[in-house]
Amino acid sequence: MMDKNTNALPVVFSGQGRDYFGIWAVNLLLTILTLGIYSAWAKVRRMHFFYRHTSLAGAAFDYHGEPLSILKGRTLAFLMFMAYQISAETEPIVAAIVFVILMAVMPWLLHRSLCFRMHNSSYRGLRFLFRGGVRGCCKSLLTPAFHTKPGYAGVNRTRSAAGRLPVSRPRHSLVGGQGLLRGHAKRNTRAQKRRRRAYASARPRL
Repeated sequence: MMDKNTNALPVVFSGQGRDYFGIWAVNLLLTILTLGIYSAWAKVRRMHFFYRHTSLAGAAFDYHGEPLSILKGRTLAFLMFMAYQISAETEPIVAAIVFVILMAVMPWLLHRSLCFRMHNSSYRGLRFLFRGGVRGCCKSLLTPAFHTKPGYAGVNRTRSAAGRLPVSRPRHSLVGGQGLLRGHAKRNTRAQKRRRRAYASARPRL
């Protein structure tokens, strides 16, 4: 229940379906023509559209990811998948070893992915920061898909920069919210401190 003494700040999305359709069509066409290479640039264009059309208190979010960095990560994932596929068709024992290695590094890959996404997301010029650990990512992968608490059937509570929001999602999707902080900047000026205190006092509580 919403606290009556707290001012709620609504998150507003101003994007139009027809605008996104053009981005989606171009991304799909170029991804097919380049055999998937353009998918990294397509993701950046898609994130720019959703972030920059999502605003809180009159200020929009922004995404700063570099396509080449995304392409490197996807290339590594593709090579790991191909190694498993080739070994599965030739040597089952080698395939089993590769599978165990992939499962062992999966929490680390999830952790790096969350760090990358949060670092490249910003609000009012301040970058987000993911402070969760690899151990938490491992627990989220090993536990059941939904973590249920009394009174919240199928719903997990996670803290985000906008406040505490009950979200019904798999636990591995919620690890980011549990270790998320806003205000990661090189310069911590007095104006930034005052702004963070103002938003902290006005954040919604659900």
